[in-house]
Order: sequence, then structure tokens, then C-alpha cells
Amino acid sequence: MKMLKHVYPNRHRMSKDDYAEIDAPNTEHLNGPNGLAINIAEIRTQQDLLDAKDVLYGGDILVVYLEEKESALSSSHIMDELRNTVEEVGGDIVQKGEDQLIVTPQTVQINRNKIGGE
Repeated sequence: MKMLKHVYPNRHRMSKDDYAEIDAPNTEHLNGPNGLAINIAEIRTQQDLLDAKDVLYGGDILVVYLEEKESALSSSHIMDELRNTVEEVGGDIVQKGEDQLIVTPQTVQINRNKIGGE
């Protein structure tokens, strides 16, 4: 998370413009019916939470940034709701640091063994 604070020193609601494009190979082939997407979410309202849950029901991965001070919902409420959704879809959920969750559908398991560092 320290890296994100460096990249976004004055955190605000993120938009597509907040992400830098990296020169990557053509990814249009990933938009097919079996494509898996990683979605970034900042959940601040009940509607944000419902949209995030729809991503999981749709079979995609979700990375959630928790910012309780700017949210109408508590972090524990958001985690409980997403945990319940994960149980429904047979997915996986982990908390990374104090303010980030990684949530996956049934087809993706999160490996809890850290690569690198000690």
C-alpha cells in the first residue's frame, strides 16, 4: 500500500484516468466469454457494494480498497458482505494490509504464500 500512497499522495475516488497505460501486447482477445477480469473497487456506498458483489457473481476478481473515513459503510460491514458473497459463489477472500481485500470467484484460489521478501 505504501507504493499506492506514493503514486496517489492525495487519494481521491479513482477513475480510469488514474491508471497509467503500460505498453502491453494486444489484449482484445481477452474480452471473450471466458475472459477473466480484475476489477478495482473503492466501496463507499451501498450501491458500490452491490456493484462489487455483481462482479463476483459474474465470475471476475475484485481488489477492494477500504477507506472507512470516506465511506458511509464500515470496513467490517463491507468485509462481512463480501465474505458472505464469497461463500455463496465458492470463491476466496484475503485481507492485504489494513485497507485492501482481494476477492476471487470459485475458479480462482488465492495462494497465501508470499513470493519474495522475508
